[in-house]
Amino acid sequence: MEAIYIFACLALFLSLLLLPKLFITKTDKNKKKNLPPSPPNSLPILGHLHLLKKPLHQSLAQLSAQHGQILLCSFGIRRVLVVSSASLAEECFTTNDLSFANRPKLPSSRLSTYNHTSLGSAPYGPQWRDMRRIATIEVLSGHRLSFFSDVRADEARDLAHRLFLDTTQEDFTRVELRSRLFGLAMNVMMKMMVGKRYYGEESGDGEARRFRELVEESFTLAGASNVGDFLPSVLGWFTLRRVQSRMAHIHNYRDKFMQALVEERRRKTKKEEQEKEAGEFAEEDQRNHKTMIDAILSLQRTHPEQYDDSFIKSLVTVSSI
Repeated sequence: MEAIYIFACLALFLSLLLLPKLFITKTDKNKKKNLPPSPPNSLPILGHLHLLKKPLHQSLAQLSAQHGQILLCSFGIRRVLVVSSASLAEECFTTNDLSFANRPKLPSSRLSTYNHTSLGSAPYGPQWRDMRRIATIEVLSGHRLSFFSDVRADEARDLAHRLFLDTTQEDFTRVELRSRLFGLAMNVMMKMMVGKRYYGEESGDGEARRFRELVEESFTLAGASNVGDFLPSVLGWFTLRRVQSRMAHIHNYRDKFMQALVEERRRKTKKEEQEKEAGEFAEEDQRNHKTMIDAILSLQRTHPEQYDDSFIKSLVTVSSI
């Protein structure tokens, strides 16, 4: 008797989920006739999720090769536009860039994006434009990149030196470049952000080790698919709760780590200002101390509410980990 009752409850629950889906599908066909084509074999609730296999980019490439260069897919309750043409992608991000400026507020990414206020998740508006301006000027501008050209040269020289040491004993040596190139990129970015390097033989202290662990876990969670973001089901709810628990642990750890970096740069900036007032600060050393956090801290003095510590941490996080 209990089994029949449970089965009836599940059937009722699924029917309640199916009815809105069928209703929305019918109204979409009647009202929105200019949508891109969709692959066939869409299932109720699942949509086109059953057509996806790992790796994801190869599955999407196969769908595009079969059904066209622009597709509208349904991943559960979310619609996804798949573009596989360079000209169409250019049109999306130039002519129609405002239509694609917003990002979906996925439940699993709420904590990691500071409640969807980071550069990669904030809705289009004054805050997003301000964060983009700061990132463009302080991180990606030609002046800033040339300013840190010596950092890139030092890191490339260090990598070449370590590769040379690995090949001194034999004529031919197989080396694993993926992790080393990743470490090179992370060192360059973090030197620009906070003035420190965290990868390499000499970066073996506790802070560097914690940072590498944090980056590894963050990339693992970022690359993991979460059913709860796409399926409003009991299974999706349990999956979302499990992912959010891991995200909360990573977020708290990362937030404390970033806050410590901000406080460290704040103390150094204050000390340098005191030395400059006392005539003990050398102007030629300023190049080695000016980081992205320093630049935003200078803005924080005049606009403390707009450029608070959360703004700095979210910008550093989306730029690095």
